[in-house]
Amino acid sequence: MPSTENQSQKPQVEERINSLIKKMTIEEKIGQMTQVENKSISPEDVKNFFIGSVLSGGGGYPSINSPMAWAEMVDIYQKNAMETRMAIPLIYGVDAVHGHSNMHGQSFFPIMSVLEHPATQTLFMRLEEQQLKRWLQLVFFGTLLRR
Repeated sequence: MPSTENQSQKPQVEERINSLIKKMTIEEKIGQMTQVENKSISPEDVKNFFIGSVLSGGGGYPSINSPMAWAEMVDIYQKNAMETRMAIPLIYGVDAVHGHSNMHGQSFFPIMSVLEHPATQTLFMRLEEQQLKRWLQLVFFGTLLRR
């Protein structure tokens, strides 16, 4: 159940969203609804076309595949998003259906449909937990590296 603090902030969040939308041009609205694969767009394009989301798909890793390089790559895209007129933060996504196989040294899991079979539910839950731990380690480590 949401806290009452979160509930009391909801009208303010809605007002902020509506205010932003009213101020946006059609180009900004289209850009905000667009997700582009990172190997198909430059960080400057995020700023020039008001892109709302960038995705690292298969092979979408930085030239040096390390947590620090990942943090720097995402920061560059984010910096360009924040330099737009509306300064709306970028959503950065990673194709991690099979685990974070783009990141050197991370886990790679079998196809999810196999894991969803009733006989593999316990294994599936353990792998989900392991993947979450890996992600939290990466995010935490990346955050520490940027300080």
